[in-house]
Parts: sequence; C-alpha cells; structure tokens
Amino acid sequence: MSKKRIACEYFGDVFDYRSLVKFPLRFFLAICFVFVLHSTVQAQQPAVFFDFYNDLITIEFDHQSVKEVDLRFSEDGFRQFYAELDRSSFQSTVGQLTRYRSEFELNDWVYLELLEDFIDATYLHKDRMYRRALLWYLLNKSGYDSRITWIGSQIFVAVYSTEEIFETPRFTLPRGNFVNVSAVGDPDVPQDVYLLEFTPSPRGKSFSFSMERLPKLSHEPLIRVYEFDYNGQHYVLEAVADNTIIEIRKEYPGIQEREYIITPLSESSKSSLLPQLREAMKPMSQKQKIEFLITFTRQGLQYKEDDDFFGRNKPMIAEEALYYRYSDCEDRCALFYHLVQELLGLPVIIIAYPEHLSAAVQLDQNIGQPITYRGRQYTIADPTGPENVSDIGIYPNDTRRQSYSIIHSSH
Repeated sequence: MSKKRIACEYFGDVFDYRSLVKFPLRFFLAICFVFVLHSTVQAQQPAVFFDFYNDLITIEFDHQSVKEVDLRFSEDGFRQFYAELDRSSFQSTVGQLTRYRSEFELNDWVYLELLEDFIDATYLHKDRMYRRALLWYLLNKSGYDSRITWIGSQIFVAVYSTEEIFETPRFTLPRGNFVNVSAVGDPDVPQDVYLLEFTPSPRGKSFSFSMERLPKLSHEPLIRVYEFDYNGQHYVLEAVADNTIIEIRKEYPGIQEREYIITPLSESSKSSLLPQLREAMKPMSQKQKIEFLITFTRQGLQYKEDDDFFGRNKPMIAEEALYYRYSDCEDRCALFYHLVQELLGLPVIIIAYPEHLSAAVQLDQNIGQPITYRGRQYTIADPTGPENVSDIGIYPNDTRRQSYSIIHSSH
C-alpha cells in the first residue's frame, strides 16, 4: 500500500488522486493531517538525523534530557564537563553510535568521522572547542584512550595508537604515541602543546587506522573503462568502483605502505572486474596469467607521479587505483597484489626499493633471476613497467643491485 493511499485512508475512504483537481480542500486537509501526525511522533521520540556518506543515521536524542553542559577552559572545567555528561542521558547516545559502528563494520577512523558528523548535526551552534570536547568525551566512552591538548585558546583531541601515522602531529607519553586526530594532514600544528592532566580512560584500547575490511556502507557505483593489448589481442574491460570508499579515502591520514596494500577491493569492483579477467585468462598458462595481469596494470592504467596529479604525496589503495585516471608504482602494487590473490591465489611479496615499489610472485617455474624470501623464490612481476612490455622476471630500472626490504608478504 502506498504512502499516498494511507494518507487518504485516515479520512475514512480511499479516492483516486485524479480527483484532487476537484477536491483541493480535501487534499490540503490530508497534507495538514500528515504533517501534524509526523510532528507528534517527532515530539514523542526526539531524534537527530544526518547523512553519513550514503546512509541516513538516526540517533534518538532528547535535547531536554541531555542539557548543554557548560564548558570552562580549565583543568577543573574539563573534569566537570565530563562528569556532568556522565550524569546526563548521554550514555544511551554512545550506545546507539557504537551499534552503528558494529552494523556498518566501521574501522576506528571511519567511526571517528561518524562521531564528528553526529556532533556537527547536534551541536553546530557551539564553538569548535565545545565540539572537540564532545569528541574527546565520545571517544573515551567508546573505549579509546583519548586526551586533550591545547596551545593558546585552541584545543586538540589526540588518541593513543600503536601505528605509525604520517604528516600528522603526534606526541609521546609513558604509555606510547598519541596522534592528534584534530590536525590530520596538518604537520604545521605545533607539537609543543599543553596536556590536560585528567585522563578518563588510561587503559583504553589503541586506535587503529588500518582498514583490513571495508565498511558496509551503501555503495555509490562509478564505471571505469580500461584498454590494453596482450599477445596480439585488444582488451576492453569495465570495473564498477565504489565512490563511497573513494570519498572516505579523501580525508584519510597518511598510513604505512603495508596498510595501502592490504586494504581490499570493494565488492562492486570485484564482482564487475574479476569475472572479465578470469574469463580472459581461462586458456592461459600460469606465466601468461601473470603477464596478462601486469599488462593490465602497466597499460590499462595511465602513469603519473602523485605530485604532478594531486599536487602532494597520495599513496592509493587498490580501489583508488581503479578509480583515478592516473596512478604510480605504489598504487599499482596494491591493485596487482589483490588481483593475484583474488584470481590466482599465488604467494606475492611487495618489495620496497629506495625510490620504487615493486612486486614478485612465486611461480611453479622461475623466470629470470628470482628473489629469495623466507626460503621461497619469487619471480619479479613489476606492475609499473616497462609500459609496453608484458615480460616478467625483469627488474625495474636501476634496482637490480639496490638494497630493498619486503614490506608485505601474502603467505
């Protein structure tokens, strides 16, 4: 039964909407009734609504029972602020937010964004200091060890983390490193700051920026087309990238290289691209399949350095390598790694040279001079170049005698 029909049935019968021309007053009364009914329900169940990427979030929140706690900029002021929020019904709000975290399988960083969006939707009329103090409170109540620092009249929120984060201010306490999540991507924020002595959750869990699973948010499909030639045949493939993941990554902190590699492809990308690749590789040998995949990353993607494309350093996850027009060696390694894992299941290592990232695969028969790692031999399969060559077993330019490290292994 449609919503329009229900609205009319409140008046005792159902009529054809073509009769609205004849009965404008009746239509007006129906609209008024629905509006009053909706307002009554809202009054009985106060809530905050806001968009979070492509999902509508609803948090039951009564401004009358959760009063706006005063905040004084002092040690005692923050203590009192925290204690008064504890005495209010704010705890139920934390429970609703953490349930959304579980439902959408949000990692810690995306959950922090959820908290910030809730605060903006609820307390946009308050100043930045107040909203950051609320974020500090919610992070602690969500189980993290969060601290407040300040310099001058500006306060910051930091979280305890065992992970290395780049281009973001951090400081060290006896427990370990704390990352200033209020200043992500802004290394110019002073690191010499004052620390609030009050520590609500000194044994709170470590905050993680890793994304070994993508959040289960509603996806936004974007079609991308790739063309390349292999073994005398021209291929045109399509992938449906998830723009929700692309949007999440736009404000993401700088993380370790391994974290870019292990972040998976979206289900929409896998379900659209992998069947095409799998079908094309059916008649191929193991060696040809690897050649085919590196030809896809070498030719199907266009090369450009981050500084030339983005104007800054921006390592990409595999989803971004599919989405953006240009990519470099780091991005292609992430994509190649997941293609081999999803399609072939062969052991892969990611090799970090001083100025280049490359990959190698364990094959039944080595091609060229292999790399030995933990007792296994791997054939070089560089996803970046040479651009117009499909051969594997070729070391990237000037790397044959360079020192290197293995930053990730699939096995």
